[in-house]
Amino acid sequence: MKVKKQTSFDLIFGLFLILYLWFILDTGYWSDDRKYEFINGILASNQWSIIQFIWERISVHVEMHGRFFPFTSVFAEGIPFLFGLKLYKIYLMSVTIGCTYLFKAFIRLLTQSVILADLAAILAVVLFSVQNATISLMLVLASLNFCVLSIRKKILWEGIAEVLSVIFYFLAMITYEATYPFILLIILLVFYEESSRERKLRKVSPYL
Repeated sequence: MKVKKQTSFDLIFGLFLILYLWFILDTGYWSDDRKYEFINGILASNQWSIIQFIWERISVHVEMHGRFFPFTSVFAEGIPFLFGLKLYKIYLMSVTIGCTYLFKAFIRLLTQSVILADLAAILAVVLFSVQNATISLMLVLASLNFCVLSIRKKILWEGIAEVLSVIFYFLAMITYEATYPFILLIILLVFYEESSRERKLRKVSPYL
């Protein structure tokens, strides 16, 4: 009965998220994304391929701003060019919804409470800042993946979970530098879950 109620809640909540975010599909490019309106002209005037354009953006961020987040450039520059405005907005909606459910799963694993997990998901929606958020959404998606996978709750075989956790953390780091402090969360999670000093050090060391 509890499983049925939870499934019903997840479906209703998912439908609510879709309706809540539907207006995004009727918007154009925002903020930094405005350049994508002219991407074909940029490529033509410079005689670039989309790969060369992505490489140019990565180089500019590194050389002029000292920032390295190539994963963001691949998605932020590549998706609007390959799929156009409408599918780009669907992608943003999908990532937002995925982040919300991953956050819900993270709270459920951390607290072992379905009620707290559902409440956290609802509060996350209430506190949404709806804006141009490709970078931050990808950050949250990758970060919550490694957070969930770092908590050993028999979702996956432990060795696989650890490997995937490190991979997602690496992807998060090359998505946005704001991910770097999340190593503190990883350390706290590992120290909370593990009682042995040796296991704590072994599980934390790959992230360092």
